[in-house]
This record gives sequence, C-alpha cells and structure tokens, in this order.
Amino acid sequence: MFESVRSACQEKDPNWSPFCIMIDKCDALLSASTEIFPKSCVGLCQFHIAQIFLRLKISQDKVSFVFPCDFKYELYDAFCSVQRAKCPSGIRKKVYRFLMTSTLFKTT
Repeated sequence: MFESVRSACQEKDPNWSPFCIMIDKCDALLSASTEIFPKSCVGLCQFHIAQIFLRLKISQDKVSFVFPCDFKYELYDAFCSVQRAKCPSGIRKKVYRFLMTSTLFKTT
C-alpha cells in the first residue's frame, strides 16, 4: 500500500515524502511505513492510544491490577503532550513533568 502511494506521488514530484504518517498500534504498518518512508515521522493515532489507556491493567500470576480512571486520563494527557513535542529534549521534559506530577506516583 505505501509503495503504491509513494509511486503515485513521486510521478509528480520525485522528492515527495510525507512529513508524518499516522498509524494505529499495528507493528506491520510501523515496519512498512519506516521502510518505505524512512525520513517521515510516524505518529500513533490518539483514538487508538486512548483505547489502550482506558483498558490498561497489569496481570501477573493471576492477579490483576486495574489502574484508577483518573490515572488513565493523566497518562493519556501525558501521551498527547509528549506526542506534540518538537524534539527529543522536549519529550524528556514532558515525561519528567508527568512523573513528577502524577497522582499515582505521589506518596502520602
């Protein structure tokens, strides 16, 4: 699919490449998009990420821990913030801010 898009667009402009490609959590799409368009940014669809966060739980040895809804929304907001970062240092700052302010990591 990506090869067809690239071929069609490069007929008009041989240097054409998308700035950003938005995908869901599919590993095959990630692999194909980075192979065909190595210079393009790949972003994760916020709708699909929201679904992952809302279903978030940890299961180990038949014991499940379901995260509180407030934390899931905090985590989703942090993801959206990180996704809008313009450079690696911006990502680090946003992750650090999340870790320092999240209610899940605070001790009483």
